[in-house]
Amino acid sequence: MLALRIDWLLQRGRHTIGARFQPDHPMTAMKRQASILLCSAALLALAPRAAHAAAIEFTSPNGTGRFQLATDGEGQLIYSVTAHGQPRLAPARAGIVVNDIDLGAGVDLRPANTRRIAETFPWRGNKTLATNHCHATEVGVRPRDGGPEWTLEVRVFDDGVGFRYRVPGTGPRRVNGEPTAWHLLPDTTVWLQTNTGDYEGNYHSVRADRVPLETQAGDRIHPTHIGPPMTLVYPDGALGLITEAALYRYSGLTLRPQGEARFRAAFEDDPKGWTHDGAILSPWRVFVFARDLHALVNSDLIAALGEPPDPELFPNGMNTDWIRGGKAPCTWMVFGNDGAQWDKQKWFVDVSAAIGCEFLLVDAGWRSERWGWLKDGGDVWARAAELCQYAADRGVGIVLWHAYPEGRDDSPGLTTIEAREELFRRCREAGVQGVKLDFFNSESKLTIEAYEDLLRRAAKYQLTVNFHGANKPTGEARTWPNEITRE
Repeated sequence: MLALRIDWLLQRGRHTIGARFQPDHPMTAMKRQASILLCSAALLALAPRAAHAAAIEFTSPNGTGRFQLATDGEGQLIYSVTAHGQPRLAPARAGIVVNDIDLGAGVDLRPANTRRIAETFPWRGNKTLATNHCHATEVGVRPRDGGPEWTLEVRVFDDGVGFRYRVPGTGPRRVNGEPTAWHLLPDTTVWLQTNTGDYEGNYHSVRADRVPLETQAGDRIHPTHIGPPMTLVYPDGALGLITEAALYRYSGLTLRPQGEARFRAAFEDDPKGWTHDGAILSPWRVFVFARDLHALVNSDLIAALGEPPDPELFPNGMNTDWIRGGKAPCTWMVFGNDGAQWDKQKWFVDVSAAIGCEFLLVDAGWRSERWGWLKDGGDVWARAAELCQYAADRGVGIVLWHAYPEGRDDSPGLTTIEAREELFRRCREAGVQGVKLDFFNSESKLTIEAYEDLLRRAAKYQLTVNFHGANKPTGEARTWPNEITRE
């Protein structure tokens, strides 16, 4: 690939095309210079319309990751990724469609400002600290037709990249979707699953250029939607992963195969788009790369792209004293719905204490008459308090299950603010320590907003949350550390 340096632009400070690093960034004079890369013959073969494209390249702190951003001959945003000197994502589209206007088409790139982020933050699991170390860049994107300028944010880590779209504005607008795409190398193997409802599908492998465009379920044939993360295995043994991070106030991403190892962004639960009020901030479009599986599964990148927790709700972040994980028998796993029978609960507590479990999960059915909690005129919340006290005396915490949707016969729903407030207040009064919320089975914008509202309200009452029947995790536990897990 040919490179052209424009030194006179570099001397103009903030008007430089490419990255402008803050003074405290330890870069050499050579690294401070931005390179404008002209498309090579290889890029021409992969994206013919990019014949006249110029690209800006951004690197990770140690230089192993490289993100190239360009506009092609038609002014369409194009990006690609290399890692350890090898191409990992070939040139593909980037952008967002708002009010039927593709904001990634017919544009020019403005000067870019880059800063270095180097921090750690508390985490749980097999480590107590996670790392956020990257170069963070904001690139202005100016429509050629004189429309309002917007910003493409890019973060390049030593093990991956994330980019997202920030579109200023006020009032309601329609987000129609995205032209964002991923172009894999044809001989890449992908591991994927297509259950985008509750994410309980079986993963299977296939060559990237042979992913079927349609999937059969029973007698129906429908377009294939892949539920991220999708894992990539390259011929040299390196690995990659495509997903999203910080999914809030937006519809959840699925991947639609296009043939020839190409995939595009789709939003299966909001296929006609959604209304957004105010400034638009998309989730991060994430690509993680690693040399082996150990490095891939231990990457901190997805969590690092999230915002820190609210100190008013979580004074010590992940280490806030009322946030506690642990092992818990599940009543449903032992007896099915009959596990919720009132006369079995203290026995379950005794078993939990005997085998060293910190919690008992009282699963589906406890709020209905069928399983005895209302027997002999009993009050369900009085019995919940009685169980919590019995469990506390034995060093066991109680976690209660609850359904999210309306219309089920084993609990009322949580689709209203009033129902959420009543449940969490009652749980707090009874001594419940956490809730398992179930049957979301959607990534519509409305459902995604419900997830965050439930986490916020649960935190107010110092309750931990386990989401079940849920969509993919996108690093929520960094911003909302009371989310213990989702499954």
